[in-house]
Amino acid sequence: MRLGAKRAERLCRKCGSPLETDEDICRTCGANNPIPLPWYTLPLGLVLWAIVIGYVVDFGDLWHFLDMLLGNAGDAPAGSAD
Repeated sequence: MRLGAKRAERLCRKCGSPLETDEDICRTCGANNPIPLPWYTLPLGLVLWAIVIGYVVDFGDLWHFLDMLLGNAGDAPAGSAD
């Protein structure tokens, strides 16, 4: 924001009275006026979630488990030498 620039004032949807910066309930009429979130909130959250999952999950064990679950591991008899 530039120096000296005036910030846009939020107004109540129901009665039009001015709201404070972090105020979501109008003091005049009691209407709920949720604070709008920026557009990048959801994508940023998904990226952070994916990064955390990438560090927490052991993908080697996950692939081994899926391989066993689908029946691809251990199909050959124990004594066979192919």
